Amino acid sequence: MTTLPGLEQWDPTRLTSGEVFWRDHYQFLKDRGYALRKRYDPDWIPSWINTSKGWLDCEDAVHIPNYQVLDATRADGSLVVLKRVDTERYENEISILNHLSSEPFTSDPRNHCVPILEIINPPEGSHIAFVVMPYLFKVDFPPFETIGEAIGFFKQVFEGLLYMHENHIIHGYTSCMPSCRRIDMFDSEIVNPTTSWQIRHVFLILHPILRKSI
Repeated sequence: MTTLPGLEQWDPTRLTSGEVFWRDHYQFLKDRGYALRKRYDPDWIPSWINTSKGWLDCEDAVHIPNYQVLDATRADGSLVVLKRVDTERYENEISILNHLSSEPFTSDPRNHCVPILEIINPPEGSHIAFVVMPYLFKVDFPPFETIGEAIGFFKQVFEGLLYMHENHIIHGYTSCMPSCRRIDMFDSEIVNPTTSWQIRHVFLILHPILRKSI
């Protein structure tokens, strides 16, 4: 098997420092109904060990590029995303997210923020909480097929930003090139290939802060 360039020194059997955090919280999250990838099970044994399979072909060899968020499977079988929040460093973040996920904000069509499904309070002795959100696709999957779809997307982007600013909330990360691929996403449960122009794009809020009225 040919090794891809840049991976010669990569050891897929070892967790990175950022992944160790999720391994250490595997059981805590499982007890609350959320199963992480097998890679983060404390008893994990790489699936390619003692087999003819190459590690590049195995799901549990894939490490996460952003240690702040991780996908998980909820007890009902649905895919979700868990975001770790340092409540000491970002003391207002969870209250802002809850604010945007409550009425009357959830009924406003201009609110394009990812809805919050649950807040998991920090374990005893910790200040790291977990925000549970729907699993989202990247904004360019499926790709835009018409000019109208692209126009609709940018309309929702500006509409969502304006809505947050009107509510005195500053988005923590607004760069769109190339990071909007990670920020502006849509709900994986509403994809309809025949009516993709109706997709509702949403913002993944990164460390929002309240802005005082002037």
